[in-house]
Amino acid sequence: MHDRRKFLAECCSAVVVSLFTPQTVLSAIAEFDAADNHFTREDFLVLLKTRFTLSGVETNHSSKVTLIRVLERPSSSELEQFSLVFSGSINTILPAGLYIAESASIGSFGIYIKPTTANVRRQFYMADFSLLK
Repeated sequence: MHDRRKFLAECCSAVVVSLFTPQTVLSAIAEFDAADNHFTREDFLVLLKTRFTLSGVETNHSSKVTLIRVLERPSSSELEQFSLVFSGSINTILPAGLYIAESASIGSFGIYIKPTTANVRRQFYMADFSLLK
């Protein structure tokens, strides 16, 4: 199972490298190694209400957000699926894209987020995960 995860992580890294400018991607990869991050839904459940700093890989956008929900998605014996919902300030709206998420409790990792809904005080973001078991 570990070999499959490593293979997929390396393939994803290759795709990212081919899509974005080398300087941007190489600086982001230097900050984290996606193959070493094996987070599960349970790992994020204990982090509810935790503050994260999101720093854009492709842009200079950065913002602090709070993990407010971990949504379970249809899974199987071979695939775990879930979504994270973050809440951030309405004054700073992050565009969809790749970000480095950082928190004191788990360090930093790469994540793709997209803005979803907003209300008068908060902007909400979602990150979807599909992990091979």
